[in-house]
Amino acid sequence: MDDDKKDDVESHFFSLICSLITCDQIDYWIGNPSVELITGTIFFRKDEDQSQKKHLTLKNINFNEVVDELRKKEIETNILLVAPMPIDKNFFEFGDFIKDWENEILEMRIIQTSMSRSYGVLICFSSNETSQKFYWHFQGKKYNDLEPFICFLKEVINVKKIINKEKVFVLRSNWFMKEQKLMKKITSPL
Repeated sequence: MDDDKKDDVESHFFSLICSLITCDQIDYWIGNPSVELITGTIFFRKDEDQSQKKHLTLKNINFNEVVDELRKKEIETNILLVAPMPIDKNFFEFGDFIKDWENEILEMRIIQTSMSRSYGVLICFSSNETSQKFYWHFQGKKYNDLEPFICFLKEVINVKKIINKEKVFVLRSNWFMKEQKLMKKITSPL
């Protein structure tokens, strides 16, 4: 990857973190649209000093200070969102990154978020205490020594889920119609 592209990817990643620091909810979707599409909204706990952070940008933020401040936070739920995930990280690499915690995790879901070109991982822990320890351990930790990307965690207070059967039907219908047209082209005489 050339340096300009690398800088764009890094600045995009860190600008998404700036956005996440100040937001109190994001939309998400899970699933294969041809089978089942689940959409919804993730609600985050609001920080007392969140209004002071509304003006954070890449130019005026010191990530080390922000991460140090966030690490002191007390977690009150057993669900955390890891987002944004670097685009080049796959689920297996992330699993390897958190492998020592596998016995404390009840469920993990990869989600696509409404933030541009970004996905995340919702993690449900066995207890609030475990999520607190995970949060303290991983908040701001680099995924590896070669890249600047950090693990950013956000405390989730509620997940609203909608199974969108109408959209699945429309997507299936469109796919079926495309398949029919393709089959006609293949089987029609020249």
